[in-house]
Amino acid sequence: MVEEILQWLKNISIFLIFMTTVLNLIPEKEDKKPVQFFLGIVMVLIFFQPVLKAGGLEQKMAQTLDRLTLEEEAAAMENVQIRAESFEKQYYVGAWEKETERQIRMYLSESGIPGAAVSVTLEPGNTGEAKEIRIEAPMRQTSIYREEQKKQREMLDEKLTEIKSVLSEVYGTDPAHIMIEISE
Repeated sequence: MVEEILQWLKNISIFLIFMTTVLNLIPEKEDKKPVQFFLGIVMVLIFFQPVLKAGGLEQKMAQTLDRLTLEEEAAAMENVQIRAESFEKQYYVGAWEKETERQIRMYLSESGIPGAAVSVTLEPGNTGEAKEIRIEAPMRQTSIYREEQKKQREMLDEKLTEIKSVLSEVYGTDPAHIMIEISE
């Protein structure tokens, strides 16, 4: 009887050391929760092991532990999958925005407006449609005369108005959400 009690205390001590070590090795708090849950159930089983042996409930408790562990692992995997999908979605949206910006810069350059700064924000959850497009087009002044500069600005304004309607059609963006500025 004394040997069984000593063995039981030894099991508790070893388990507590093991539990502390495992929990200190896990960096993320969210990842610790399922491990803490599992280790807590095992600790309860170890504490009540003498009582369970005497009542013959050890087998039933082991089956219950297996079921609870499986349920907790399934919930943890689902949580990990949701976080991974969210990260993947953010990554793809960022990549689509960069590619859309590159395409618009290329289109502006081909339209005679090189060096424009472009910023695109896509609709969340809806790929391909731009929520907002911002363009900062540089004003290239080739003349020192005011009248010619005024004409150049008017021509640039006309060209940018045409570009705004094209971008509105292509990217499904309301023209009010396409901001174009001319920097001098």
